[in-house]
Formats: sequence, C-alpha cells, structure tokens
Amino acid sequence: MTKTTKLKEEDFPKQFGNIDAKIAGLSGEIGRLKHSESRLEDLLRIKSIIEGLKTTPRQDDPGKCGTAYYFVKTITDNNIERAENPSLYRPCSICQTQQPVIMGYEQTFDSPDGDTWEKWAFIMCMSKKCSERIEKVAHFERSYRF
Repeated sequence: MTKTTKLKEEDFPKQFGNIDAKIAGLSGEIGRLKHSESRLEDLLRIKSIIEGLKTTPRQDDPGKCGTAYYFVKTITDNNIERAENPSLYRPCSICQTQQPVIMGYEQTFDSPDGDTWEKWAFIMCMSKKCSERIEKVAHFERSYRF
C-alpha cells in the first residue's frame, strides 16, 4: 500500500511553477501561428487575384458570380475604369515601389428589390520589406452595374 501525501493549501500554487511565463510563451507561439495564418491568407488572396486577372476576360457575366479582376486605367471621383494591361501605377505606402493598380468588381447583393455592385481599386506589393500586402486605393458602391 502506497502512502499518499495530502498537499498543503499553501503548497498548491507552487506545483504549477511560473504559470505566467508558460502562458506568455504559449501566447507568443499562438501570435506567431496567427501571423503565419494571416500571411497564408494574404498569399492565397494574392494568388486568387492573379488567377482572376487571367480568367476574368473570359467570363460571360463578370462580377455576377464572384469577383472579377482587371487592371485600372483611371480612377475618377465616382468610378474606376478598367484596362486590358497595367496602365495606372501607385507607390506602395511602405516601400514606395510603383505597383500597377488592380480593380475588383463584384455584385455583392442580388435581390428583386435591388442589387449592390462594388468596385474597389488596390495595389499589391510583394517586396521583402512589405511582405505580401494589399493596399486599398478606392472603393465605390452602386445599386446597378457600373
């Protein structure tokens, strides 16, 4: 028969050691994992945009069933005009590298009572300093096609 020792109340917290340090360490690991997850999401989004730039011109009804992507020719006070090739460039706010402006175009709400169509312009920067980022340039929303 093994003799069991009853833990004294004052000794109870001691068995957990420095729990604050362990929590801080795990929090740091979770932070790194969340950063990696966020970076993966950004890379997947960038890949989707690049693929969209290739496939959008072949879509029958661009923007109706998912985002259509184009290069941007001009941005006015109330619209974003598309281009077949990179035409408009803007500097990345972090590294100042000139990047082509890209446009997303999509029907975001479809109803017999009314629709919502959106256009947004952005740049993507893949420099090491920026590490795969997307920067918004403009956004417009209408109840009808642009």
